Amino acid sequence: MRRYTHPMGAMIARQTRDGVSMSADPNTSPNTPKTQSGDLLRWFFSTYLRPQSKKLIAAFVFMVIEGGMIGLISYLIKPMFDDVLVAADSSRIAWTALAILGVFAVRAVSGYANRVLMTMVRVKSAAHLQTDLLAHVLTLDGAFFHKYPPVFCWSARAAIAKRHQTSGERFCAALCAM
Repeated sequence: MRRYTHPMGAMIARQTRDGVSMSADPNTSPNTPKTQSGDLLRWFFSTYLRPQSKKLIAAFVFMVIEGGMIGLISYLIKPMFDDVLVAADSSRIAWTALAILGVFAVRAVSGYANRVLMTMVRVKSAAHLQTDLLAHVLTLDGAFFHKYPPVFCWSARAAIAKRHQTSGERFCAALCAM
């Protein structure tokens, strides 16, 4: 079983074990550990995304190929108009049509491969994160759950999410509520 390796995990566990009060609002408690978002991103990438780095690189390559095909389509449209339609050269119709069909086929395959790879990375990293979270929750004792019931955790999560909501998200929520 994997061990929970959050960068602030030891400090949080020590504060919980020593009976230090942990508030739902990190701004109200001086005992809440402070982390930089860069530390959390480094931890998340190294723990959950680095094992999937080959798939991420392959997905990025397919994404670049798909984007390049869009530019190639516009490049192939010019000879179609200049040589086929304006010059009335019907011998180039088949070649131009096949080239455009090939570009669309490569674009479709690369787009599909990109989406499949990104979905695989998303599912595997989410499963890894859920497994580690469950392993951590199972190590907690009954006193922790007595002190912090699930309702406390959900209300804290909602308060944090509401505090970090942007004005654009508030505007969209207000529009949806109408």
